[in-house]
This record gives sequence, structure tokens and C-alpha cells, in this order.
Amino acid sequence: MVKSGQMGGAILGVHCSFWYQTEVQFFAGKPLLSLNMPTPSKFWIWITLGSFSVVVSISWLLVHIWIKTERKRERARFELQLLSMAIQNVINLWRIEEGNSGFSLYDFSQIKEATGNFSSENKLGQGGFGPVYKGLLPGGLEVAVKRLASCSVQGLLEFKNEIQLIAKLQHKNLVKLLGCCIQGDQEKMLVYEYMQNKSLDIFIFDINKGVQLNWSMRLHIIDGIAQGLLYLHKHSRLCVVHRDLKASNILLDSDMTPKISDFGMARIFSSNMTESNTTRIVGTHGYISPEYAFDGVCSIKSDVFSFGVLVLEIISGKRTTGFYPYDGKLYNLISYVSRRLGNSGKLEDGASWSVVV
Repeated sequence: MVKSGQMGGAILGVHCSFWYQTEVQFFAGKPLLSLNMPTPSKFWIWITLGSFSVVVSISWLLVHIWIKTERKRERARFELQLLSMAIQNVINLWRIEEGNSGFSLYDFSQIKEATGNFSSENKLGQGGFGPVYKGLLPGGLEVAVKRLASCSVQGLLEFKNEIQLIAKLQHKNLVKLLGCCIQGDQEKMLVYEYMQNKSLDIFIFDINKGVQLNWSMRLHIIDGIAQGLLYLHKHSRLCVVHRDLKASNILLDSDMTPKISDFGMARIFSSNMTESNTTRIVGTHGYISPEYAFDGVCSIKSDVFSFGVLVLEIISGKRTTGFYPYDGKLYNLISYVSRRLGNSGKLEDGASWSVVV
């Protein structure tokens, strides 16, 4: 339909009609109300940008942590593989020398039966390496079995240290390593001679058991430890620094003869070396020498310092990690002893060394 130059059309129905026309202005004049698209405020823009930045930062941090963790795991797996290969090489050498070395390779079934399937009744203690069990071999030989807690790098390193080092050391004041047991990648155990009187700390720090150690016996123990250290430092094929000499690592046989044990942290020095520097300090608080603790200088002097602390513990029955009152103040064992000594280097009048004898 065309009307006055305008285009349009209409549809007529019974109940409704539809009409349309082009170029028609429905509203004349200026509109009374103008509807504009809302614009977001600057506040919400900053909130959105900030939230996005936080999400991106957290995501990046999580990805970074995951990558770093995976790299550490991969490095740990690689180190475990290298250590396992090194241990296997040592075991292969022991297999060749087993007939004349006195070092035995035990089957897992033997050790399992000897310890009563590692029963709690046969458990002797728990160390950093893992649990220790008493065992009885078919021939009637009593043994102590040290079981590696898990396949950690540190545990395997100590295991490797022990089988490479202590099996080659022979001295009456060193605990004897009889052999080891390896079952697949999981089970790794060291088998030692059994010490009937267990460790020195059980006696010197116990009021009741301490009375069994008279001065003669204490001197015998001190002399035995000194002889063992002298062998490690001077008379063995290599200079060996124990690095963890303490009362719990001195074992006592049926005759109360002391034997130095636990060589997992020991360090070997060649004949032309007297000391070395390290950034990894190992040992037990209270026994570590100052130059080793603060400067990382490791030498036979580190063991001598630990031996001195051990002698003080044997004489006094006091722990190096304890605190003792003197002149209204508390001191550790070394400081306490130095203050109880007079200028002449002797104990003050009335002072007594021992609290258990």
C-alpha cells in the first residue's frame, strides 16, 4: 500500500488487525526520558583486575611449586638409583670375598625367623637409621638386626657407609658387623654382634643401674672408648672420624667392655688430610665441637671433643643436654663443670663429681 509517498500495509483479521507503515515518527519534539547504557565504575574495574591478578599469581605459584617438587623427586630418585647401584657393587664384592672376610650375606627368611617376624618383644630400640631387633640364628648366635626404616637417601647413605667401612675395621672396642641382608628394593638390614648390656647411657644416667659402675669400671669404659678412637684415628688403614660419638652409641658386652657403634655418619680421611670443611653438620647436640658446629671444620679433633663430653657424663652421671644450677644460674654440663673447677683445675672444696656412685 502506498499513501502520500509512504509505504505501509495492513492485515485484517476477525479478532485483531496488524498494520505497519514506514517513515513514521511516533514521537515529536525532544524525548522526556533518555535511556543510556550503564558504564561500569572504576571500583569494579579495579576489583576485577585485582581478582584476575591474584588468580594468575596463585596459579603461577602452584605450578612453580609443582615443578620444583617434581624436580626434587626426580633428583631423589636418581640419587636412590645411584646409591642402590653402589650398594649392589659392594655386595657383589662381599660375595666374592665372603669365604675369607667373615662378612655374611643373610637371606631375608633367616632374619625374619631369627627376629620372630620382627616382633615387638624382640625390639631393642629405635634409631635414626631405623628399628633394631634382637635375633637368634640357627647356630645359637645372638645378633642385633638394624632394619632400614625406608628407602630414603639418608638411610641408604648410612647403610652404604656401614657396609663399606665397619666391615673392614677390626678392633675389640668397635662393634662387629657380621653381615647384611637385602631383599629387593625395600628391605635392607645390617646384622651385628649382640651386646648383652646394651648401651652406656642406660647405666650412667640411671640412679639404680649407675651404682653397678664403680670407679674402676668407669675407668675401664673410658679407656676402652679411647682405645677405639685411637684405632680409628691412627691405626686403621684409613683415618676415620666417627662424627656421632655419644653415650647411646657406646655398647657394652657381657664383660662391660665398651664398643663404639653406628658408623653411618662416619667420614674417611686420606693419609695426607687432617681436616675438611662441610656445609652439612651431622651429630648430636651437646657433643658437637664449636669449630665443627659454627665453621663446618671436621677433623679428628671433633671426635676428641665429643669424647671429652662423654668422659664428663661418665664421671658425673649428668647429661650434656641438661641444665644445672650454680651460683643462682643454670648452665649446661660443660659450663657447669668449668665453673665448679677452681683456678688450680681442681674441684671446689666439698664439690662432688658423681651423683650415682
